[in-house]
Amino acid sequence: MRLALTTLCLSAASVACLGDSSVATIHLPDGRGTVSLRREHAHVYLPEYRRSLTVELAGRPVITCDLPMDTGGTTRVALYQVAREAVIVRDRIGAYRAASSGSCQEAEAIGDGVAPVGWFDEVDGRWIFVDAAKSTAGY
Repeated sequence: MRLALTTLCLSAASVACLGDSSVATIHLPDGRGTVSLRREHAHVYLPEYRRSLTVELAGRPVITCDLPMDTGGTTRVALYQVAREAVIVRDRIGAYRAASSGSCQEAEAIGDGVAPVGWFDEVDGRWIFVDAAKSTAGY
């Protein structure tokens, strides 16, 4: 089966190989932990992705959350650190909270005035984290 997919992936009309994935990681300020967002191609021709969020906060056990499938090619996913022990990611599909207690759930609205730490985004064909403090891209 993998050989057939590989052959299909090498065709001129193919955009991506099923199962190809990329990961972007941010090391939070003051050594508070790391946050990674992985996307895996779910369709050969369309920009659809399976996504998972991996969070390690303050030396606590690693939390991995499967996020809803991105069926429309969303790229930008904002990252908020709402507390020392929790982060929220938000995109056009919704908002999701991962806490050091090990929970992953849909998040309530993010309050006014809470600025994102940055964004997971595709820039020049690469899946990266764009630090809000260093960005001049006008995000």
